[in-house]
Amino acid sequence: MKLLQLDYRDEALKQLKSHFFNLLNKDFYRHILAFQAPTGSGKTVTMACLLRDIVNELPTHFEIANRNVTYIWIAPNTLHLQSYASLKMILQRIRPKIELRVSATLTDKSLRSPYRVMIPREDVVKAQMIKKGVHLNPLLKAEEQAGRDADIVLLQKALEKRLELEQLYQEAKTNIRPLLLIQLPSDTAKISADDTRIRDLAVEYLSVQGITEQNGKLAVWLSGEKTNLEDISKPDNMVEVLLFKQAIALGWDCPRASVLLIYREMRNERFTVQTMGRILRMPEQKHYPNEALNFGYVYTNLNKDLITILPEEADYISENRANRNNDIYSAVALKSYYIQKEIDRNRIGLHFREALFRAAEKLFNIKIGSEAGESFYHTNKLAMQQAGIIMDVANIEIGIPADVNIDVTQVGATRAEHVEKFAKTAYQLEQLFNRYCLASCGDYQKDASWERIKYHTQLLFEEYLGMFGADVYKIVLYNQDPRFNDLYNLAREIYAQIMAAKASSKTTTVKEYEQPWDVPEFKIFNDKYVEYETKAHALDPLYARNRGVNQLFDSTNEHQFIDLLIANEGDHIQWWYKNGSSNKEDFAIPYIKRDGTQSLFYIDIVIKFKNGVLGLFDPKTVESDPENVVKHNALIEYIEQLNAKGKKALGSIIIPQKGSWRYCINRIENDKDLTGWDFFNPANINTN
Repeated sequence: MKLLQLDYRDEALKQLKSHFFNLLNKDFYRHILAFQAPTGSGKTVTMACLLRDIVNELPTHFEIANRNVTYIWIAPNTLHLQSYASLKMILQRIRPKIELRVSATLTDKSLRSPYRVMIPREDVVKAQMIKKGVHLNPLLKAEEQAGRDADIVLLQKALEKRLELEQLYQEAKTNIRPLLLIQLPSDTAKISADDTRIRDLAVEYLSVQGITEQNGKLAVWLSGEKTNLEDISKPDNMVEVLLFKQAIALGWDCPRASVLLIYREMRNERFTVQTMGRILRMPEQKHYPNEALNFGYVYTNLNKDLITILPEEADYISENRANRNNDIYSAVALKSYYIQKEIDRNRIGLHFREALFRAAEKLFNIKIGSEAGESFYHTNKLAMQQAGIIMDVANIEIGIPADVNIDVTQVGATRAEHVEKFAKTAYQLEQLFNRYCLASCGDYQKDASWERIKYHTQLLFEEYLGMFGADVYKIVLYNQDPRFNDLYNLAREIYAQIMAAKASSKTTTVKEYEQPWDVPEFKIFNDKYVEYETKAHALDPLYARNRGVNQLFDSTNEHQFIDLLIANEGDHIQWWYKNGSSNKEDFAIPYIKRDGTQSLFYIDIVIKFKNGVLGLFDPKTVESDPENVVKHNALIEYIEQLNAKGKKALGSIIIPQKGSWRYCINRIENDKDLTGWDFFNPANINTN
């Protein structure tokens, strides 16, 4: 299976390896290296990659005297709770050099370690590995309950949500069958009377809905009772509901789990929403155009003020929902765009082969032949000798620098107690060659590049000279200063040119969404947003980002323009919409930045005037954004295309000046001289 390329994982690996190699060289034992990452980020995969990289790179870290390491993987059920205490005696006896502690919720002691790496939750959300948030449903209102058992009503709503999500997945043309998790009340492993009551109630109600253990749609995970669990994590598994206790809350991976119903004993004064981590993963490791599929849903029988949310989860709970007001909204069906993400990493890759071969041909005057043969190899060897390269492999001896401690431990061998004057074995030569390749990476990321240099150097000798293994190492190491130094310097220059050319030739990074854009049917906001009074916002209610005392929306400038719109809602504006600036449901147009790169312009405000005119405006201040001019001109071009197709539209960047707002319907050369710009007056626009 192909491993996903994730920037946050690469950065975490880089930091973890740096700490690891540093700690190996320190005195004493039991150094704590802490790694904290949210559920769904891929902690296990990250650890596997870390061990792989350490095995590959440790032999090149000659500054570490003892490079013999053993790994012991211990996986307690709950590292952040009491389970770690049971490991103390074992760890004291093992006395490991490094304790690498991995969890979504580390202990305070682990977090106090100066050697810690943390993956922010927002990075994992941006990578589309986990959901954007969780919608928490508080206790039902009395009018919704209508005299029925609240536990049954909650179950009904949770089942309805599961069915709704299944239909949305079908519309998205994917075979995901969402799973509803039902957690029994008590925290103990033993089944309590309350557990039994809820279990019987749920099983009876589910059977009426056609969901039973017998037909394979209901699974049970309880102490001493486990049914229909085989392949439950598969995306199209027929199980629709899983009944469980606290036992699966941690360490369980089922990405199709989307809805969580949690029954709690009412005598519990506080409740921690930690179990919600089970519904955070994205089933296909991507977000969907329909925002409903990008959130998890939690139903509980506790009042909102009885719920305690862990600090690390606080930003994740989304309780504020705004729905599209279809009484005033009319579709606009606009073209919207996105950028196909392209990974640009500072590492040497496959194209280094071309760069190295071209550099060798230029410096050494060697040529690749149509057919390999002794005469062809001989000609290139002569050319190398004429370029000053010593090719007499049989008589070359490679000295071991005094500051390098070569580890010669092999199966059946005895460790040498002294440093030899010359490298005698192929292993020693390879270690020195690895070190030389590491030093030849230039400004590229060494740990991700040196093996490419090694591999392509071996290919160079194989294809041009018919040479392999230790012979290659000897020639490069003996001639490394300055001839092969020049070779790698030139190869890196050519490689940079190749990659720059490839980057500049990519003209298809900006793509149009298949479906036209309209204001989303709903959006969910977390507690960083507050309600703001308005009558004509397309989403009701309007939620404003709270930036602090008296600081709402994304800027003061934007806030002032929104207040102007609200003042004109009744007479001239049918509806307006505060656009987002980063997500798939946000409206964006393409533009070319001043440096020539492609980017997206998320226009802040979309307005539908009562006469049918569509307004696209983005509040700015003079020279507040170096890209103001190119963004404006891209918007003018977009509006011209709309008008050419029969839509009535206008728009501009819009700038406050002496109590007025000015906009321009033409292309501009600067945003400082507002001469000739129109005054924004909704009444005038509405009469045109």
